[in-house]
Amino acid sequence: MSHDDFEIEPIPGLPAKLPKGEHIVWQGKPDRGTFARVVLHERKIVLYFLLLIGWKFGTGIYDGETFAQSLYTASTLALGAFIVIGLIRLYAKAVAKTTVYTITNKRIVMRFGVALPVTFNFPFAQITEANLKQVQDDKGTISLGLKEHTKVSWLILWPHVRPWKLAHPQPSIRLVSDVQEVAILLQQNLSKFHESSNPVTRIVRVEDKPTVDAIPSVSDLGKQGA
Repeated sequence: MSHDDFEIEPIPGLPAKLPKGEHIVWQGKPDRGTFARVVLHERKIVLYFLLLIGWKFGTGIYDGETFAQSLYTASTLALGAFIVIGLIRLYAKAVAKTTVYTITNKRIVMRFGVALPVTFNFPFAQITEANLKQVQDDKGTISLGLKEHTKVSWLILWPHVRPWKLAHPQPSIRLVSDVQEVAILLQQNLSKFHESSNPVTRIVRVEDKPTVDAIPSVSDLGKQGA
């Protein structure tokens, strides 16, 4: 694994031309709407402001304010809500615009960074596991388990990292479309790289609940994605 400051891209999403024998399999970026909802909790924040506005309006009436006074006070909170939601959507748009995930036949490359773009390379040899979590429709996240000696920073990777895995950060291809197809492509290329029908690296589904009763195989994922 390595990372370099982004300067000039000879190929979009890559800091340098690919060496002989390596080629791009897939490229993508986060879906900005899903990113705003899942990563930045847009809907929860909207609900919070709605409750706050309703509470402020109701307490104003209860305390003896006129309807106009209570409405004015609530409207100032509404203005703040619009500003916050606008910033969330602006940031989600910036993340989607500046992020490129690349899967080649030998590694995964992540280029991201709104203020300071950086590029991370994760060779297949350092990937021990790839966890798939479908979030909405065809969108989802693939998190990468790395060998223990591979040192990466959770803070530097955020938001392109699996939440709450602070001790052993898992770089993540976050909230991309057609995620099951991407997972299958990744599995196929990992298999070829390891030259085995049963490679060490595997694609599994991560459930929201703490325990997973059944882990679907790659063939099962293919059926679900058909």
